[in-house]
Amino acid sequence: MYIPDYYRAEAPRKTVDNYPFATLITSGKDGSSATAVPLYFKSDGLDENIIVGHISAQNPQVENLIDGASVLAVHTGPHSYISASWYKTPPLIPTWNYLIAHVRGTIRTQNSEEEKRSILLRTAECAEIWNPQPWSLADAAPGEVDRLLKYIYAFEIDVQSIEGADKLSQPRTDEDFQRVITELEKRNLPGDAAVANCMRQMDRSPTIDTK
Repeated sequence: MYIPDYYRAEAPRKTVDNYPFATLITSGKDGSSATAVPLYFKSDGLDENIIVGHISAQNPQVENLIDGASVLAVHTGPHSYISASWYKTPPLIPTWNYLIAHVRGTIRTQNSEEEKRSILLRTAECAEIWNPQPWSLADAAPGEVDRLLKYIYAFEIDVQSIEGADKLSQPRTDEDFQRVITELEKRNLPGDAAVANCMRQMDRSPTIDTK
């Protein structure tokens, strides 16, 4: 992953946690395959190095998800187009601000009923964390989860590396940086508010001359 030093994320795991709906990319005899899928760390431990997920058992990509296969998961956070008209200081060129994380690892299949159920439990637990009365597998109709288990293909990813970029106008002057935030909040297209909020929260390093 190409990342200039001043955009390199200090905590790429945070992007994985905050934006779990990832693109899972594999390679096989028929070329590359990709599926959008929620992926969560197996536990809440800060040193947790396993990610869990599942896809439809009918998805042709399951042929690539075999034990030991290499995978790439791309977790994309908020992103916004940045107009050059917002700048006062050169270079006056447009760009894109974004958060993204790349997870690389190897597959370990988890397709016993017990393993599938465990991954579904973890997925529901993470996805429902916002809910004061979270739904759980126990709330499903009797026998419904057991019936659905045969339709999913579950796996773990043994994580080898996580790297990310937080590209948030770091090289710009303080004046331009603040103008970008203001213009994003004013425009308010999808993603703009989230990018502006990330910029407000970041600890800016000294301005970098990109000329």
